Amino acid sequence: MALNRRGDRSTSNLIWPGFVDAMTALLLVLMFLLSIFMIIQFVLREQLTGKDRSLAQLSAQLSVLSDQLAASEARGEEYEAELQSLGDLLASERTRVRQLEVAAESARLRNEELSAELRTRIAEVAALTAAAERAEAERADVQSQLASLEARSARLQEL
Repeated sequence: MALNRRGDRSTSNLIWPGFVDAMTALLLVLMFLLSIFMIIQFVLREQLTGKDRSLAQLSAQLSVLSDQLAASEARGEEYEAELQSLGDLLASERTRVRQLEVAAESARLRNEELSAELRTRIAEVAALTAAAERAEAERADVQSQLASLEARSARLQEL
């Protein structure tokens, strides 16, 4: 039994170093895994923080763009109102132009009538002037004949 006890002790003494080595290896593996998980957690947290910052920037840009869109829509409505008023003004000006064209056409027709009437009067005046010139020529002729007759009458009376 003494040998048996001795054998038990030596066997039990031999188990502890292997057990300690296994526990140390297990502890090293756990520490390695824990450090890997910590590194992964750090990287993921940085990515999430970066994404949060990007999301905040994009939200700010979105709000700026929505403000610009609202301002653009307001300006668009103002431009549409101005365009409508300009369209109305254009329509009234076109109506006025048509009225002026009608008035110009009637004035042109009246001018043509007056021009024709003036031409006939000029022709009448020319005819009257020609008649007056002929009458003047005839009067001058008659006066010359009268003068010659008076001269003849005066010679006849002298004779």
